[in-house]
Amino acid sequence: MPPYAYPMTVDDDDDDDDTPELTHAGVKRRIAELEDDLERARHGAVKARSEAAVHKNMGRAMRRVVSFFDSPRNLVAEDDRRARIEGGLEDADDDEGFDHLSYDRLHRGFKALTKFIPVVNDKLNDDEFTSEKLHDFYKHITAGGNAARGDDAGKLKTSVVGWIAELFCVPVPPIDHDSKLERGLDHDATGALLCPAEFDWTYESVRTKIRNAHPDFLVTADRWPSFLYEKISEIDPENLDQGLFKGKMMLKGFTSIYNCPSSAREIVADDDVGNPEQINEDEPPKKKRKKEKTTTRSSVAVLIGLDAVTPRALAYTAVQVRFALSNVGSWRDSDGDFDYVDFYNNIVDYFEVPAGPVTAAANQDLLDWWTMRVLKPVNARRRPGQARNHASASVSKLAAQRAAKELVAVARAGAVAE
Repeated sequence: MPPYAYPMTVDDDDDDDDTPELTHAGVKRRIAELEDDLERARHGAVKARSEAAVHKNMGRAMRRVVSFFDSPRNLVAEDDRRARIEGGLEDADDDEGFDHLSYDRLHRGFKALTKFIPVVNDKLNDDEFTSEKLHDFYKHITAGGNAARGDDAGKLKTSVVGWIAELFCVPVPPIDHDSKLERGLDHDATGALLCPAEFDWTYESVRTKIRNAHPDFLVTADRWPSFLYEKISEIDPENLDQGLFKGKMMLKGFTSIYNCPSSAREIVADDDVGNPEQINEDEPPKKKRKKEKTTTRSSVAVLIGLDAVTPRALAYTAVQVRFALSNVGSWRDSDGDFDYVDFYNNIVDYFEVPAGPVTAAANQDLLDWWTMRVLKPVNARRRPGQARNHASASVSKLAAQRAAKELVAVARAGAVAE
């Protein structure tokens, strides 16, 4: 035995005999622990994916009715800033030099966010909802909104070609349904719809100046495009309010996005023509469409809780229609001199920042007109109480009339008895 070796004892022999069993049991316990950890991790991952999917689905309302361009984080940050000022934690004087119109628009966007995605309030008021989770929540809401924006853009890219032929004229040359290269101001049909309202597209000299980007004929977001108007041929440059936001391309775009694509076919042409030079006099009259079967699938408006047309829904529609008519293939915030962010904000401010009570009343009348025109079936499904109230009016009136007859009959019977 080496001098440094310990002598073997009986106890040592016993320990050596037990070691394999103890080691085996320990390994089994460790495996069980690892399996439990793996299961918990798997369950957590599944739960996280499930929550992400739910939040992305909620986020599909983000661009459509909350804000086309702002992030949910920025909307919440503006509400937080105002809360700090109200609580005395921040000096309101620090706002000097700020663009208050933009900040007010952001705050109205926050209110729309909490209205159409109410879970936002729950997350913000949950003390256990960490900043990391909040970051992921914002990311999923944004992803859902951007996905919906892309879906709508793809839908309208194809649809607007048929709408032009249906409402105005058969485009010459024909417009490709799948490619946007031939659209925009270079094509007479789409150019007539993109042309600013104060210019007369029927004049060749005007078309030339617009296409050559003449300084006096720039197509910018500060000029309302003609497709926003009810009757393009009757646009009055001295009364640009008349017919604004009643254009049939807008109506078709809205119903296609918020109801269903087939509902856009119910918007038909009238005697108005966008570009008289392109009318095909020999074209036979269109056959009346057969009434299509109604679908039981819930519309986008129902899914996102839109029971009345809002300024931001109209602005979203206008941006999507304008983009579909352009020759820009992939989404970007500008098209030459035309800035989509400014365009969207101009429409939102038109409704949300009226000049006074008269303008505010006119804006509300216009929104009510839109709601009755495009969301009336939705309202009938979502708000049956209103229908019951209307029905109960005549029911109550009839009941009162019958009660009156009973009183008269009783009075007569009493008179005869006397």
